[in-house]
Amino acid sequence: DLHLSIRRQRQMCIRDREIGVLTSNFHIYRARLTAEKWGFDNVYGISAESDPVLFIHLCVRECASILKDRLMGNM
Repeated sequence: DLHLSIRRQRQMCIRDREIGVLTSNFHIYRARLTAEKWGFDNVYGISAESDPVLFIHLCVRECASILKDRLMGNM
């Protein structure tokens, strides 16, 4: 879970370092914005390639998740 991982990093007080978020390529945007919302300044996305057949489906789902997170105040 993205929020749990970021919360753990925050508890470890690793705010002054560069943070790399390793996630799927379609998920980088939301992961970076969420980490920045939690107070991390130096956030870099490290993407893993997704299945090309599922990529469009995953991007559509990610758009819905971005909208939900914006409405819930997570980003």
